[in-house]
Amino acid sequence: MTIQEKIQTLIEIRSEVNYKISLIDEAKARRDALQNEIITDMKNIGFNTVKAGNTSVAIAKRKSLKIADEKKFIEFLKAKGLANEYVSERPNQYCQVYLNEAAKQNLQIDGTELHETEYISIRQNKEKDEA
Repeated sequence: MTIQEKIQTLIEIRSEVNYKISLIDEAKARRDALQNEIITDMKNIGFNTVKAGNTSVAIAKRKSLKIADEKKFIEFLKAKGLANEYVSERPNQYCQVYLNEAAKQNLQIDGTELHETEYISIRQNKEKDEA
């Protein structure tokens, strides 16, 4: 294969990848829209959990704290004696573990904002084999 043929093949592959990514993005958008509709429908009928055949669907919430004011948050960690563990000029990757636990406990921490993300939890029930 010549260099020009390789370049043309690369261009075709990139085009194919971009097309497939666009298909995935479209599918994700349809999925997200449908999930939001289901959440709205479930809230409108007053149910947090619904069964459909072997499938249980529940509205779940994941709590997480996001750092809104880094300086205030670093001051908070220093005051708690946690700066050596969680700060290296900036909060390090282990800091999110602390924030996740604080969010679960509904703690208010200077320099953070509480964000809640609603999502759908789907669990397929296992069929029991009868012997």
